[in-house]
Amino acid sequence: MQNLWAPWRITYIQEHSNENGCFLCNAVQDNRDEKNLIVHRGKDCFCILNKYPYNSGHLMVAPNKHKADISDLSGQEMLEVMELTRDMKELLTKIMKPEGFNIGINLGKS
Repeated sequence: MQNLWAPWRITYIQEHSNENGCFLCNAVQDNRDEKNLIVHRGKDCFCILNKYPYNSGHLMVAPNKHKADISDLSGQEMLEVMELTRDMKELLTKIMKPEGFNIGINLGKS
């Protein structure tokens, strides 16, 4: 298997261990959305740009409350996460016209 190398992510590799707490929780609890790259806030979840993307349009959708596992989401949280994922995919389609999408779920420290 080849390694994926994105040199612009070197800052993340060198500094991510210095971060205090969960970066998603830190961002959603702060009201400076532009600084924190939050593009949408919903009742139960939010969408944030990846500060260290592998490619253009790399977004992350996360619940407003820290949840380590998808099994911990309420039905309403799960629904809103999926609806926001769909809405952001439609927005990226209109704006960027990509050939395809990778939509995945990270659980735990990843």
